[in-house]
Amino acid sequence: MPKADYDKRFTMEGHRITAGVVFSTIGGVSVLLQGVLILLVGEDIVFVELESMLKPAIPLGIGTGLVGIFGIIVGMCILGGAFLVSTDDVPVIGGVVVLCFSIVSVFVGGGWIIGLGFAVIGGVLGLFKK
Repeated sequence: MPKADYDKRFTMEGHRITAGVVFSTIGGVSVLLQGVLILLVGEDIVFVELESMLKPAIPLGIGTGLVGIFGIIVGMCILGGAFLVSTDDVPVIGGVVVLCFSIVSVFVGGGWIIGLGFAVIGGVLGLFKK
């Protein structure tokens, strides 16, 4: 591989850290962390202080392990959208990805609701290229 191609692939050229990237990353990490905790510990410990209406509704008897895996996938998708927001080419698509998956994260607790808020703000900022 020529050195120019190697340098282009493994540098942060074409990426910039913006407020949308920071907010989306914080939201994605919190949703991902909550998914991991749901998978490892279970729903009861993760949602100790939240009221029952803020707990994610687990439809049709789906186990907490599946909810945890879904939370991990949603958190990774939000982080992927945050990466797209950081690019010069497709920040608007990244903002849409972050917004869509942050809304989906409500079903796994939304990263203790704080992650949902950060991801929504990050997605909106990504849409406006801020």
